[in-house]
Amino acid sequence: MTVRSSANIASRLLESAEVSPWQRAVVFPAGRDRAGRVTYSHLTFRQLVEETDRLARGLRRRGVGPGMRMVLMVRPSLEFISLT
Repeated sequence: MTVRSSANIASRLLESAEVSPWQRAVVFPAGRDRAGRVTYSHLTFRQLVEETDRLARGLRRRGVGPGMRMVLMVRPSLEFISLT
């Protein structure tokens, strides 16, 4: 049996930002400290929503709209998560 839902990842992100705005949404390795240990950067759900909204507005200003296909060439990073 297949269960279909009208929910998508964007709606889930908004729900999570409402319920737990300061909870970490994305954790990403940022580099290494002087001792060689991995350091991490993160975005909270609220920050992730704010960043995705900012990027979406920028894309719309450049003529990219909903349903349009485009190629993203972005290194794996926190920004990559926000763009996808």
